[in-house]
Parts: sequence; structure tokens; C-alpha cells
Amino acid sequence: MDTGSSMPCQNFVIAGDSFAAISAVKILTQTIIPQARKKKNPSFQAKITVIAPNTESYWNIASVRLVVQPELIQEKNNQIFFNLYDTLRTYFPEKDVDQLNLIEGKVVAVDGYKNKITYQPLGNTAFAFIAKSISYDTLILATGASSPSAAFKLNNTTESSKNALQATADEIESARSICIVGAGAVGVELAGELGHKYGRTKKITLFSGIPGTLEYMKPSASSSAVKKLAHLGVKTVLDVRAICSYDEIIETTGDEDLGDANKSSLTHQEIEAQSSTIKEHEDRAYLNLSHKVSQLGDDAFDVDQFLGINGNKNHDNTQCFQSATFNKSLQDCTTSANNSKPGQPKSSLTLHSTTNIITGSTTDLHRNDTNISQTRNEFKKSKSLTLPSPSKAAEKGIDSKHRKRTIAEFDNGHKEAFDFLIPTTGNIPNTSYMPYNTLNDKGYVLTDPYLRMLNSNPNKNIYIFGDLVASGKQTLLDIANAQTKVLQRTLYYDIVNQVKKPLKKYNPDRPTYLVPISKNSGVGVLYGIPLPGLVVSVLKGKSFLLEQSSKYLGEK
Repeated sequence: MDTGSSMPCQNFVIAGDSFAAISAVKILTQTIIPQARKKKNPSFQAKITVIAPNTESYWNIASVRLVVQPELIQEKNNQIFFNLYDTLRTYFPEKDVDQLNLIEGKVVAVDGYKNKITYQPLGNTAFAFIAKSISYDTLILATGASSPSAAFKLNNTTESSKNALQATADEIESARSICIVGAGAVGVELAGELGHKYGRTKKITLFSGIPGTLEYMKPSASSSAVKKLAHLGVKTVLDVRAICSYDEIIETTGDEDLGDANKSSLTHQEIEAQSSTIKEHEDRAYLNLSHKVSQLGDDAFDVDQFLGINGNKNHDNTQCFQSATFNKSLQDCTTSANNSKPGQPKSSLTLHSTTNIITGSTTDLHRNDTNISQTRNEFKKSKSLTLPSPSKAAEKGIDSKHRKRTIAEFDNGHKEAFDFLIPTTGNIPNTSYMPYNTLNDKGYVLTDPYLRMLNSNPNKNIYIFGDLVASGKQTLLDIANAQTKVLQRTLYYDIVNQVKKPLKKYNPDRPTYLVPISKNSGVGVLYGIPLPGLVVSVLKGKSFLLEQSSKYLGEK
């Protein structure tokens, strides 16, 4: 061990603003840097720069509850939004805190050959239009993914997500009929929340583009979810894909047909029969749970850890119901579909700067996209949802004699009108800044078994972490467990000592998914073992882990 020579400052750069980026800082400050000083050189110096498009992080796990109970946005604000700098600085020793540099900006390019990352400054700066580059010795990319709605992810700014949450809640409150497009975890959770509160007073319909729901889970879980939603008054339509939607203004006559909007889609007898069946199934499942969990072994299940990071499924399945299909060869972020009414021309949507479906305001849906790369990350036309653009009348305001409704068109030719449409069609990875040869066909980053970027990484010093990992589960549990262990071991091997600790290959954990369906039930699996709804409710459904959020996004 060299103890006498000094060495230049090691520049670590992390791109991202949520759990993965925070975890990367924690790995560096609590393990890699101290071990480098202890085992490599006592004078090891390091500087950590975090490039983030926001100054706050967002506990979006609770988003589906917040749009139905918007009063929680204010009441639980300190458990939902966290100051990013305050969180990061707690992981630095007091004497090293000046080595933290937080830059508000979005990444627009990465050059692995020159060890440079380029970003566009954001915030209150007079030179926001001028891109800047910085050099790195080690780069960790953790820019995550974006959602069709800013209510469910930090797509753009914190304020846009706060506004989208409130706007979505307002639309839900006033709507008589609600359409949810996409039956992944967010769609099913949202349908459950809406059904619990409005299932007897509003028409709520969930559309799935496949023959079931929750594609990443077993058919039995899909069937159970459909039955539990029906018990709450939610109608689920399977194997029908929304291809486009548009708003129109209609006259309010005062005697409109409100029958379907004011009653459950099921009879009382059907609801009672399904309720009895569900309860009987869950009672049997609960009796078997202890025995099944015990078969996992003592090391496989940590209750405290599981309660804290039980795997947010708000954004775990990027292969289902995406609003577009990633085309790596073209690498543009646009999609086209016929979203016009008869007699109107077809229109084309650009996802990274389009009219927001919730707020009607222009929102950057692909947060890391910029004018520099507007011809990249194309999403081809497919049988999928196209975000609507509000009509001229809607933009100017609607008088008391008119009201707005949304027409959804489906791939079977069916059209249906709803007061409000919510897209939950999967996430889009924030990788528009990446070289095309680094991505798979869905836009996620290819890595070697040790989370180093596979291509365009000649110096082997670019690491991929979080939702971006192409072979990952895109879940909080996977990031916190499997990915964190691998990244920490790889950084130790590359930076501290290549002999003492061998590399560890990344293997995602066995599936663990929790999908609450209202506060009282849900579907889920624990390391592949089915869970009864009561357990899902206790672990996640009661509060969507708001009481645990500060443990992962807040100050240490």
C-alpha cells in the first residue's frame, strides 16, 4: 500500500435525482472513498458532482393515493418531496461536505472516449440555453424513466408534478366517467383507489392491451385483480388497446344519459358472490403464508427491510402498455397516430415536448431530451395510446352550456367517450442522451454482468444504476438489494483493490411485487410466492409507505 505519494482528486459524476442517484452517493461516501483512503492511499481525494434536473426528489410510490386524496399533498408534503441537496450532504463527513457539487441541469450527451458529460443548465440562470461539459474519472448514470403523466413521475420539474397531482385530483373529482388506459401496476393500483372511493358513483373503466392485467405476474394474480376491481365497481376490459384519444366540446342538455356513470357495472348479487369467493381464497392463502415463507430460509427475507423497500410497482414493468415502441435505429422520441375526429387531419405527437394530458400545459415528457437530440430515440407508430391535445374551445374555457369529454379510440374500431382519461401505459427510459449502440430495443442501457456500460465505454468507467439497467427489474427492491450490492463491489474492484474482493455478477432477485387494490386488499408475490390481499394491504396498501419515505429519500 502506497502511503507516501499524493494523488490527483478523483472526479465522480452522478446523473439522476431519485433513489438510485442518492444510493450511488451513499455507496461512494460510505464505502468506496473511505476504503480507498484506508487501503490505497491516505491522501485519496474525491469530488462528487450530481447532475439533476430537479432540486427535489419525489416519493412517487404514493402517487395513486395522492390523486384520490389530494389533501395528503399538503398534509404529508414532508414525506412526499425532499430537498435533494439536504439529503445528499448528510452522507458526507462535515469536513468533506464542500466536495459535493449539485448541478441543476439535464444531461444531453455522454462521450465515453473523452470522459466528458454534457448537460443543459436549468433553474434561474441567464445562460440556460448554453450546454456545458465536465470531465469525470468515474460516471454513474441513474437518470431513471419518465411516465405518461407528471403526476406519477418527476418527468420535468417538481412543480409540474405537484400541479399534475392536483389537476388530476380535480379532474377525477368532477368527472362522472373515468378511463384508465394501461393495466400494469400503476393502472391497477389507481383503479383500486378510484373504485374504493367512487366505485358506486362514477363509471370507472380499466383497459388492458393484453388478455389479462399485470403481465409480469402469473395469470392467477391477473384474474384475482380483475375480480377485486369488479368488487369495487371497476370494469376491466381486456385485450383491447387504445390507439389514440381526442377531446371534444359538447352541449350540455341537462338530460344527458348518466345511467352508466352513476351505478356499478355489477349487480348486488354478483358483487356479494365475488366478495365471498375472494375472502375464502385469501383466508386459505393466509393460512399457508407462514409455511411458504419459512421455506425461503432465514437469509431470504428481512421483514424490516421488506417493509421499507417492498418494491414499488408503480413503475416496474416497462414492457407492458408503453405509449410507444422504442426504435433504436432511428432514435427519435416521436409517435404518430390518427388522433383526429372524422373529417379532421391526422396529427403527430412529440413526446418530449407535447401538451400534457393532465394539465393542458406543455411538459417535457422525456426529461433528458433537448433540442440537441430531437432526432433521437424515436418511438414508432404502434397500437398504443397517443396523448391528446386539448381543443381550441377547451383552451379558451368552457361556458356553462358546454362540457369537455375525451373520445378514446381502440384497435378493434370501438370508440367510447369519457369525462377524463388517465394514461398509465408504462415508463419511458430517460436515455435520449445516450449513444444508440448502448441501448436495447426498449431504450434501456446494456451492461456487462457487473453494471458497467457495455458499449462506448472504452475506459470501463461508466456504470449504469437503477431503472436504466436493461436486465433490471425496474423496482425499488431490486435497486436497493441486488443492484446496490453489485455496484458497490464493482466500484471497489475498479477503484480500491482488484485483488481482495472478486467481482459480483448482477442477478435480479426473485420476483417480489406488491399491488394494492384499495386500502383493504391487493395482489402480490414475495420472492415468487403468492401473497394474500391482507398482507399486501398491511405491507403497502395502508399508506403506500409514506412513513418510510424519509428513510430512502430524506436526510440520514
